[in-house]
Amino acid sequence: MKQHRLLIATDVPFWRKSTGAEQRISSLVRFLTSESIAIRTFYLGQTGTAQFTERDQQLISEGSLDVQQRSSEQPPQALAQKAGWYAAATLHQIQLLTRQNHKDEPEGSPSQSLTLTNFRWPWAIKAFAESFNEFQPDSVLIEYVKLSYLLDALSPKQRTSTQCLIDTHDALHIRCQQFRQYGFSHWIDIDREEESRELSKFDVILAIQSEEAKIFQDMAPATKTIVCGHTTELPATGEATLPQRPEPSKLRLGYLASTNGSNAHAIDSFLNEVWIPLMEDTDHRFELVVGGSICEFVKRKIESLTPAQNLGLRLLGRVDDLPTFYNSVDLVINPVKFGTGLKIKTAESLAFGLPVLTTPAGTAGLTDDFPRNENGQNNCPVIVWDSPIAFRRELDLLANSPTRLQECSEAAKKLAQTAFSEQRAYSALKRYLNEPS
Repeated sequence: MKQHRLLIATDVPFWRKSTGAEQRISSLVRFLTSESIAIRTFYLGQTGTAQFTERDQQLISEGSLDVQQRSSEQPPQALAQKAGWYAAATLHQIQLLTRQNHKDEPEGSPSQSLTLTNFRWPWAIKAFAESFNEFQPDSVLIEYVKLSYLLDALSPKQRTSTQCLIDTHDALHIRCQQFRQYGFSHWIDIDREEESRELSKFDVILAIQSEEAKIFQDMAPATKTIVCGHTTELPATGEATLPQRPEPSKLRLGYLASTNGSNAHAIDSFLNEVWIPLMEDTDHRFELVVGGSICEFVKRKIESLTPAQNLGLRLLGRVDDLPTFYNSVDLVINPVKFGTGLKIKTAESLAFGLPVLTTPAGTAGLTDDFPRNENGQNNCPVIVWDSPIAFRRELDLLANSPTRLQECSEAAKKLAQTAFSEQRAYSALKRYLNEPS
């Protein structure tokens, strides 16, 4: 039987696994590889710069990944084509100059809001056509609508004979609206009509959760939509893979996040509404452990406080060893107030057997069989709060009741054993890829 060949196009360095988007794609690639599908990744990136490092090369090698790196720094060999290649790449780079100059700002800063046209690298279509012709895939998977223009590289005959799938992660036009509602510009300025037009180019839309699948099906009714959830290669049960957590003298909360507008808003609101009042009113029985690039934002927040306060914060910066991070805390917070898709930091925490204190928005994408405490149960792995006062009250209860915390932790470990299985997440995708062409 001929091995199925899949060509993935992305500008996300998923082998790093440091953001939700990277973890999503990495998990998907791992599963498809385990199904004996031959995968090549067409990666649009800037090689030879700080954006693509020796560490990237090492991670790609360790993961046995077939990654074809293409960028504006890799022109055609033919001398006659080089001038046009460089001219187009230079013009496009000038268009993106403002964004590059503000790369340290959180996602959602006005200077970072782009359109679909901004992502249309003029050299990329030809480069993708070359990759397609060399690899001869049975299927193409495009990561997000910003790269949907790459389908222009396929001839009519190739398009007819190739299954073309698009992975969404979010309903981008809704996410864009939510960011605006909270005073942020989204990383891409896109409306429903634009997103619908791009989605309709594909044979299959992969939705990360069921509610968004309904939205996409309505947006592109002629395109098949299937739910392709999230799983994890992380330990499913803390007891099996992590050492016993030491008995803490304080209740240790964890928050692991990258810097984007939604996360910055979440942690800023949490510090103002929950954490600072909590630390003022208690005898410092709590500690907040923060990891990821969001630490820079938190550091600036702390420095702006006058006078400086003892806030019981531990800022770790970049976290490469996830088991060690999750073993250093008793529970995880996700105080997000807006956003779409599936809250992967919520899923990841549960997969490590840690209960999650979150907002209603932090449960987005979790199905009804994920127990949560809206009905007053004490042993729920997902503890939802809808006000700062309720969150502070819950933290006091957990700090004063080791039994309550233990019940929540045990429920999280039990849930992790089934909730993030590959069978649950990818069965619909597997059936589709196995269907006769």
